[in-house]
Amino acid sequence: MSVDKLVLPHEPELALSVVSESVVGIDGPNAESYILPLSGFDRLVRGYPVTVLYVYSTNPSSSSSSVFDAIKSALPKALDQFFPFAGTVARYSPNGEVICNNAGARLLEASANPLSRLNFYDLDGTTKNTLLPASADHLLNVQVTRYTCGGFSVSWTFDHQVTDAYGFSRLVASLCDAARAGQPPSAPVSHERSFLLRPRSPPAFSALVDRTFTALTDAELLDLPQTGVTSRHLYFVEGPTLERLRAEASSGSKRTRTEALAAYIWKVMATTIDDDESGGASCRLGVIVDGRTRMGEDMSGFVGTCCPWRSGRRACGVSRSGLWRRSPPACRRRSARSLTRITSWTWSTGSSATGRGRRRRRR
Repeated sequence: MSVDKLVLPHEPELALSVVSESVVGIDGPNAESYILPLSGFDRLVRGYPVTVLYVYSTNPSSSSSSVFDAIKSALPKALDQFFPFAGTVARYSPNGEVICNNAGARLLEASANPLSRLNFYDLDGTTKNTLLPASADHLLNVQVTRYTCGGFSVSWTFDHQVTDAYGFSRLVASLCDAARAGQPPSAPVSHERSFLLRPRSPPAFSALVDRTFTALTDAELLDLPQTGVTSRHLYFVEGPTLERLRAEASSGSKRTRTEALAAYIWKVMATTIDDDESGGASCRLGVIVDGRTRMGEDMSGFVGTCCPWRSGRRACGVSRSGLWRRSPPACRRRSARSLTRITSWTWSTGSSATGRGRRRRRR
């Protein structure tokens, strides 16, 4: 077994050792080839990789080796239910397709130094560099890392065109069910995009939608200019603080924790702009909302991308005042009609397609 060494540029003492690498395929009937067309929402996010990292401190009742073995054993069964994750995206297709050909998911086992050396606040430094580069040849990359202190972490990197965070959470739940002997499988899921809202004919959308989104080719995505962001950080907000913000933001109508926190961030960002220098400037905030609850039917089992972007703008003076409690983007008002406008926009740019999947003919 070969062992590779990855030296991290920012903190050499956090070097990772690759213990093993394998490709895990489907164990079940869904290993048969299948072509799944991408929807307008899938094409809206393009092929953006999303990484979710779970970190666990020392646990005497389980070791990283047992966790890795459990994931490796359960993943084939979970992929049978979530077979698009074991496929590849057809780059040659102008509208986008997932070729469900059982190419498999990439599974890595690694080791690293103690968790105490990780600075979770610095996202671009220590934490980011505990992750090995994901393989673009696989829609799902799983990395289990054991630390010398006895803790371990599990990272999942998936292609955003296949699903969003909600759909990904269903995959993890299914894997946990498969790892527990005697546990029933997760609730049924659906990967079909055919029932998603189709665009108007002819396509019709508002000027706001056209200003919010920009159609880019793959080459343009790789050549985007730098945004000027110098650092990214992670923050931990305690429960009582969230509840206090929620109470303050729920003047007249009850707000969710996400809405309350978004409103507070909006106000804080507005306070960084001086009245004398703003010149009537406004502050814009964007929130990704789950469209499943706004489609008029039960989509709780849908695994795909259905999280459109919702943004709002207020004058900086308004955001700083007491009116900030009513300032969060109108996520609740995102209706099926407005989702249709987004779908119409993606179709008009020639970057989306919806339709039923089809079995691939064997030669």
